[in-house]
Amino acid sequence: MSNNFKIAVALGLLALLFLVLMPKLLWNRLRRGYNLTTFRSDNLSYQKLKELSGAEILVLVDNEPSNSNFELKAAWGISLYVKAQNVSFLFDTGPSPEVLEHNCKVLGVDLSNISFVFISHEHGDHTGGLPYVAKVAPSVPVYVPSGMSSSVRRGIERLGFNVVEVKGPQQMLEGIASTGPLMSGSLAEHGLILNLQGKGMVLLVGCAHPGVDRMLLNATNFSEEVFGVIGGFHLMGASETRLEQIAKVFDELSLQLIVPLHCSGKTAKSFFKEHFPQAYLDAQTGSFLKLGP
Repeated sequence: MSNNFKIAVALGLLALLFLVLMPKLLWNRLRRGYNLTTFRSDNLSYQKLKELSGAEILVLVDNEPSNSNFELKAAWGISLYVKAQNVSFLFDTGPSPEVLEHNCKVLGVDLSNISFVFISHEHGDHTGGLPYVAKVAPSVPVYVPSGMSSSVRRGIERLGFNVVEVKGPQQMLEGIASTGPLMSGSLAEHGLILNLQGKGMVLLVGCAHPGVDRMLLNATNFSEEVFGVIGGFHLMGASETRLEQIAKVFDELSLQLIVPLHCSGKTAKSFFKEHFPQAYLDAQTGSFLKLGP
């Protein structure tokens, strides 16, 4: 066998190795550049979401005041009290224990029986009410996204809560799941999914820092049937081009319920109300939504 032939074979093997490895290396580099969530088989739920017969959502805290109950306090933040079949839980807690406690008392909401608290991300207008929850429902599980800063996590643990870190899309209870954390710069945020019988998934978002459109698409890890989205869309000051990008995703998913709260912004609310008149719903502190039977 000639030396030239050996060299040619060696070069061919090197070229083949390059073709096999390079796409993987490029993808890993691209994934790091865009801060995409890395999923591992041990944190990704392959189980199909079970269905809830229905759900009720009460807006305990929002920065928009109630237009019917003037005893309620509005504050910059968001907190939703959710009942789904025989389970109740809190999605975010607003900016302060005083506001959360006051509005719970006005609305007759008893948080002592909640099954868990879901914290979308670490900002204070979402975690500030936790000291009140710790008084009335001590030691309940608090689901937080992986990537939350250690100082905030330790603060939650010092309140006596059992902190559960969510590392990827996972079903927490039957028909209730997390999208898994997505990154916006160094900030981790996840959304909560309610899978409703005969409708599809409803996504609850705190601020949607990674993009409400991106979070909706991430929810389709579980199902392509998405019924609606409720919460803060983080679109104050957003350009019309950005609003149109989001509207395109809303349209592609055929959303039938769009409820912007908190940091969505008046311009964005008006835009979605005009473009999706059948799906859009105004809501604020004290609003009550019944989904399903």
